[in-house]
Amino acid sequence: MKTEHCSNCRVSELSEEAPVIPNIKKGSKVLFLLDYPTIEDCDTGRVATGLSKRYAVLHNLMEDTGFDPVIVSYATTIRCITRSKSTLTYPDYEYCSKLILKDLERSEIRAVLCFGSMAARVLTGRGIERIDKLRGEIYDTCIDGITCAVTYALSILTEDSCLGCGKNVYPHLVRKDMKMFKADLHKKRIIE
Repeated sequence: MKTEHCSNCRVSELSEEAPVIPNIKKGSKVLFLLDYPTIEDCDTGRVATGLSKRYAVLHNLMEDTGFDPVIVSYATTIRCITRSKSTLTYPDYEYCSKLILKDLERSEIRAVLCFGSMAARVLTGRGIERIDKLRGEIYDTCIDGITCAVTYALSILTEDSCLGCGKNVYPHLVRKDMKMFKADLHKKRIIE
């Protein structure tokens, strides 16, 4: 559903479908923030509800690291699906992400795992050159009371990613980041 915010957005003019809304569950304290929605999300209009390769990889990683899907919410930094991600600029992400930042302020979310540089940049307010420089740490975000960790984008973990040479390396590194993030959640008693 397009909002008044969308009427001033350049991306909504490029969009193939109606914007996809976050999947923030009542009582959820943990959010996985992705860079963009998949075309499969359009069937339900909610993030991470479609059957896509990216979400299959994510659910396998969650199973491997013991994340209960019931406690995790999902959102994207940009809500529209465009023909090509290459048409998007940081100002596009920044404009659209104001909506997710408002959603987070009103939610019970206390910790976010950012998948990809755009998600990390939006939430931390830092310019991101390389994900490698931010991995393995917990950061404050631009929202009081919410911390985050950073890992690679899900798109590089699928079989058809352009980074096929790292096919086995990236899933291992994301798994490691998810375990570190989960340990911090336990330490802070965000999850049991």
